[in-house]
Amino acid sequence: TDTQPDRTDRMLGRVSHLGGRVVRTTISEEETARLEDELKEGEE
Repeated sequence: TDTQPDRTDRMLGRVSHLGGRVVRTTISEEETARLEDELKEGEE
């Protein structure tokens, strides 16, 4: 596999605060941003 550990760890770190949801290590930054936006809307 051509995984990039540093990139994967960073992405997992970005979404680790999403209520401990299980996320794919292949999650894209766009998907992460969408999840974060949905959470923000849900919290407000």
